Amino acid sequence: MIVSGQHGFEIKTLFIEPEFLRCAEAARIYNISRAKIYELMREGKIEYVSLRKRGSTSGVRLIKLASIRKFMNDRLQGGENKGSK
Repeated sequence: MIVSGQHGFEIKTLFIEPEFLRCAEAARIYNISRAKIYELMREGKIEYVSLRKRGSTSGVRLIKLASIRKFMNDRLQGGENKGSK
């Protein structure tokens, strides 16, 4: 996005799309529940990485944005559980 600034100069804003999202972010963006996100991860339908300290049972799971997009687009193209138009 380019915005004209004072005195004739331009201000440029650069948006860099993330490669990974937290579960809550993916749920908000795609308007599905976090429980559904975890279900899709368990079923291997979307890719993710789990980050945690050695020996710890808690951590953070990051979803690969490209994999959730692919999952959603596959549903659009007639994949399993296709929604009605």
